[in-house]
Amino acid sequence: MGISEDDISTEEVSIQKESAISPDQCFVCRDMTRSMMSYYSGRDSIGIIHWNNQLVFDTEVRLYDDDGNELFDTDGSSTRHNSFGDNGGSITIRGTPERGYSSVSVYASEADEVDLDQLSDVLCQDCLDEVCGFYEDEVNSGDEENISSTGYCLVDFEEKQLYTLSDPYRGYFIRDYRIRYDIEPETEEGRKIQIDIVYVPIRDV
Repeated sequence: MGISEDDISTEEVSIQKESAISPDQCFVCRDMTRSMMSYYSGRDSIGIIHWNNQLVFDTEVRLYDDDGNELFDTDGSSTRHNSFGDNGGSITIRGTPERGYSSVSVYASEADEVDLDQLSDVLCQDCLDEVCGFYEDEVNSGDEENISSTGYCLVDFEEKQLYTLSDPYRGYFIRDYRIRYDIEPETEEGRKIQIDIVYVPIRDV
């Protein structure tokens, strides 16, 4: 999706796309009002982006109010579910901020494969190059069955850094966060990506 023969070189796949916008119009690394990134920006938390809709979700591994102040007197957990149309996938987020833990289930359908042509109109060149790199890694991993996973991405709200949820990776240390994910066999709902996020800061002694 969004890939032509002119974009791909032979042997190992290499994809080049040119951004159609200036850096200050990027919905990820600039505080654009059309993006929820402007709302979450600067929070010490981890989010998920659904690329084809440019939707941004907080995993609620930590909880904040609308002014960006962290909330500590929270009990229990919460569950949020978001779906992306008849042919799209879905995200279910189960956050337990009092324990610094979040469990996220992503169901990726064929329609979720990232559309790089579409992203060239909303991402600056640096962010677009990064997402193209994630797509390259998935294709070059030798397992194109998981290509739908390229439609989702983790984002560090504080650093505005992107992390793929596709092959060949399965986890990260992002500052004080330990993240593991697994891509499970496809079902009627789509290909499931199960993500576990734990906040594990260095202990003060």
